[in-house]
This record gives sequence, structure tokens and C-alpha cells, in this order.
Amino acid sequence: MGGDGFAHYPNLSVGCKAVLRRVALGMKNRQIAGELVESEAAVRMTLCRFYQRTGMHGRSGAIAWALRHERCCLADSRSADGPRSEPRLPEM
Repeated sequence: MGGDGFAHYPNLSVGCKAVLRRVALGMKNRQIAGELVESEAAVRMTLCRFYQRTGMHGRSGAIAWALRHERCCLADSRSADGPRSEPRLPEM
């Protein structure tokens, strides 16, 4: 088991992590969809799958999960095109 607890959810996609980062920053689905160039329905489905896989309920649960797993979920990600800047949560 990893120190950050992420070992329980090794198959979260890069896209799911990108959505979770933005949910944790308080963005609405429409804002997330616009920033990620996805449909709002795709963002909703990503969140629904996340809720099913983790047993979380609602955005507050997703935010709590993302904060608990910040090292792997909220860290900068890299795309095939090279480094990509992702939003960071403020220090608490």
C-alpha cells in the first residue's frame, strides 16, 4: 500500500485527475469543460465514474478525496506534447 493511499485507485486516468484538480479549485462543470475542451456531459460522466469507483458522494467528497491524495491527483501532469501547467491548490 502506498503512503498516499493512491494504490487503491491506480487506474484513474489523466483526464479524471485533470477534472478532479479543477473540481477541487471550485470550478463548475461548464468551466471545467471549457478549459479542458470537453463537453459538459463528458465532465459529468468522468465525475460519475469517479464517484462509483471511490464510493464518494458529490463534489465535496471529490474535493476531500483529491486533497487527501494531492501528491498523485493534484500534481502537474505531462502530456505527449511536453509539460503542461495544471492548477495547484493553495497551501492550507
